[in-house]
Amino acid sequence: MASSYAQLKLHCDRINFKVNTKKTFVYLPHTDGVPADFANWAKDQQLQIKDHATALGTIITRNDRRVAEFLQEKLTGLERTCDQLCSDQVSAQVALLLQSRCLIPKFHFLARTLPPSDALLDFATHFDNKMLNLFTRRTNTYSVLLPGSLAHKQLVLPFRFAGRSILSLKSLLPIHK
Repeated sequence: MASSYAQLKLHCDRINFKVNTKKTFVYLPHTDGVPADFANWAKDQQLQIKDHATALGTIITRNDRRVAEFLQEKLTGLERTCDQLCSDQVSAQVALLLQSRCLIPKFHFLARTLPPSDALLDFATHFDNKMLNLFTRRTNTYSVLLPGSLAHKQLVLPFRFAGRSILSLKSLLPIHK
């Protein structure tokens, strides 16, 4: 690892390109047990050693605690977004369009890119409840959307089959209870 960084630095110096060490870090899946000489080298290079990285809206890690913290942050943002979409300042049509075209695909991508865990399962349950709650609040259809009902089945159908494309996140998980 140290030789790779030295080669990168040499190349960057040759073409007069400055490496921004404030935005650069070393990702190690397990940060416990890092050799002291490697830790000292990273410190000399002003590089942080992290057990996680974020890319394309998801987290890369093997640390279940980090995944749980990340999902809790996402859940907090989701609750804030749902509250804004349920307000009278946003029309029902716009709210439902944003739900089906932005919120749902974003979190389905997140669920596909994270490793299966209990934290992801809990998050998926909360997400499904929030999406159903948002839909029922904006359409005033509290009583007819019982799971298994014809209305609920049409709700989860794709748009091309005259549905609303509100697919359950929990049903996409490789392991769900």
